[in-house]
Amino acid sequence: SLSTNNLTNSSAALINLYVDELNTSLNNLKRIIPGFKPPEQFYKLDPISFTGDIEGFFNDFVIYGNLESRLGSVILDTRLDTRGGVNEAKYSGEVFLNDFNLSEWTDNPNLGFATVKAKIENGKGLTLETVKTDLIAEVERFDFRGYSYSNVVLEGILEENLFDGDFTIKDPNIDVDFSGQINITDNYIKSDFTSEITNIDLIKLNLSKDYSKIQGNFDMSVE
Repeated sequence: SLSTNNLTNSSAALINLYVDELNTSLNNLKRIIPGFKPPEQFYKLDPISFTGDIEGFFNDFVIYGNLESRLGSVILDTRLDTRGGVNEAKYSGEVFLNDFNLSEWTDNPNLGFATVKAKIENGKGLTLETVKTDLIAEVERFDFRGYSYSNVVLEGILEENLFDGDFTIKDPNIDVDFSGQINITDNYIKSDFTSEITNIDLIKLNLSKDYSKIQGNFDMSVE
């Protein structure tokens, strides 16, 4: 069902949409809904199938439901405010990604698929260059350089290529407790952290061809 108010003024138009099942695309929605201008990156999801509720304004709304897309499935209970544009977009809530193609979403060939349950607060920015958010996440799967990491729990601040906080990994080839900062770019890793490393197999993680296992307690600053 659909109820609307003041559709002639897209900035003030209020919408309450209750969807049993909607099979469409963001391109179609843009053509039929006044003022609907999702970030360009979101068109990578097309085609989409949505079941759930959308309430609010076209550029400031709450969405609750299940989204099936070309890149994977997403369960949402979030608020998204795009009144300031993509770079200044604000968001918060809970997101569950299931077998989501991060490589295509971010245009980063080092990434792969991810299955993640996350709670997001104070989120800002919808591109890799502008994102900043407080994040608590449980990671069932995260692909990086051809290896699928599992059993990851993290809590901290995510900003562009920087993570500042705590995480644990209890994976067959990496068993780590970490607290600090790590900044990953294409060419180098910069970090300042303390860590208890029970085991890391760098060769199996596709992080090195020369060095294999690392164990120990570390208090390090690396540039």
